[in-house]
Amino acid sequence: MRATWRWVHSDLRTHRGEALFAVLASAGVIASLLLAAALLGYAVSPWQRVFQQSQGSHVWLHGREGREGFDAAAVAPLAALDEVAAVSGPFRTAAATLETGGTRAGVALRATGARPPGTARPLLTEGRWLTTDGPRDQVVLERTLARTLWAEPGETVTVTLTGRHGPTTRTLHVVGVAETAEPRYRAGQGDGVGWLLPETLDRLAPAATGQSVGLRLKDADDTDYAVQRAVTLLGAERIDQVTTWQRAKADLGGDDRLLGQIFAAFGLAALLAAAVAVAGAVRARIRGQAGDIAVLKAVGFTPGQVIRGFLLQHLGFAVAGAALGTAATLACGRW
Repeated sequence: MRATWRWVHSDLRTHRGEALFAVLASAGVIASLLLAAALLGYAVSPWQRVFQQSQGSHVWLHGREGREGFDAAAVAPLAALDEVAAVSGPFRTAAATLETGGTRAGVALRATGARPPGTARPLLTEGRWLTTDGPRDQVVLERTLARTLWAEPGETVTVTLTGRHGPTTRTLHVVGVAETAEPRYRAGQGDGVGWLLPETLDRLAPAATGQSVGLRLKDADDTDYAVQRAVTLLGAERIDQVTTWQRAKADLGGDDRLLGQIFAAFGLAALLAAAVAVAGAVRARIRGQAGDIAVLKAVGFTPGQVIRGFLLQHLGFAVAGAALGTAATLACGRW
């Protein structure tokens, strides 16, 4: 074995260029496969892209309106839970109805600041975020809700809230459209989300409002346990609804199974082609060293030792290439 290691070391020093090329080729293949896998994940699951870019919440807890719900002081202990990585909110909310051009849709109005929250941050696709300048009553609509209402930035929508003193109707100015990793709007199956400034919500619903808080977990597999602990901490009587990332993912990315199968088939074909190319390169390199192999056999190397030497070399190339390709992907893949 010592003789084999010495020959491997000597051969690498003699053929440095070929060794470097083999490592770089392996690194290129690994980096391409990792990037292809990431792009496949984004293509098959649009929710995954939105969730990662927005630092989305795995769990949303929606409190009851009025005194029965929870407040900011009750939410504070949630951040200390071992399963929780970050907390978004709490946000004051109010259920309402939006109408434009004869089309109506339910909406959960959510009060937030002039800067989007760091966790569960809405991703603007059109227009701009809320500001204290410009129109008085501004709103940013979730994308599917805006599409249902045919509402674009610069247009107005009519909002109706039912309070203790009857319905209240006002006009809101749509300033932006955003994506979110929460369940999207479906008529009759759940309200959409609209973000507005706290002072706007105060004018629309000065009395009872609800609360919503998002929890980003350290491990998505702990969702059920985290929900149980959070509900116990806040009190089940205060919770009106709980939504999880599984529902949002199924809601947004449930129709892309065929696309995923197509991408997977092309990925397997590319992997097979890469394996054939690498095998051809290894075969050509060994044939090019036929003279060296003959000399090794003449000095006493057995066929098994020769095979073991080439195997050690190319396994080393593969490991080095995989490490280099993975490091390059982690460092540069975000760009």
